[in-house]
Amino acid sequence: MEAQDLPSSDPDIQKISRKPGKIRCCCTGFVIILAALLIPFLINAAIKVGNHLVYSARWRDKGSSSYTMSVDIGGMVPWTGQNVITVEDGKVVEVILPDGSQANDGQVEIFQKKYTIEGLFSHTERCVLNFPFLRCKFEYDKELGYPRSMMIFCPIPDACADSAGVIEMQLHPE
Repeated sequence: MEAQDLPSSDPDIQKISRKPGKIRCCCTGFVIILAALLIPFLINAAIKVGNHLVYSARWRDKGSSSYTMSVDIGGMVPWTGQNVITVEDGKVVEVILPDGSQANDGQVEIFQKKYTIEGLFSHTERCVLNFPFLRCKFEYDKELGYPRSMMIFCPIPDACADSAGVIEMQLHPE
């Protein structure tokens, strides 16, 4: 045996010396824990992104950039209830709020970002990135592919709850 392979009688050297298997075991445990945490995220992402890709392609193929839709909006917004949104060439041109009044310019900007078909699709993408902090449920129209309903939940009740459901969709000729 070589001198370095001999066990040492010095207790300080014995404390310092490590067996090669312990480091690999620690790394393996870390990888297992990391995988256990990532697997739910990856499964959620695969499902949500897969649906998003399929239905957004269907919307691009069969939908229109001009439409009027009636959307039931829930959550912590002043326009909770049924809103009628008119979109021409991808831009919101009119919003009739639940009380029958027209939305002002600031509200129209919010509707442009959140409550157009493109806005609802972008919610899907953001939800995937924010899982598990946000849990989202989306249902899509089987024929045209647009998000028919959206529900967003967060760990703190009522802190970020949001929902939108398309009640009626009318495509305009292009």
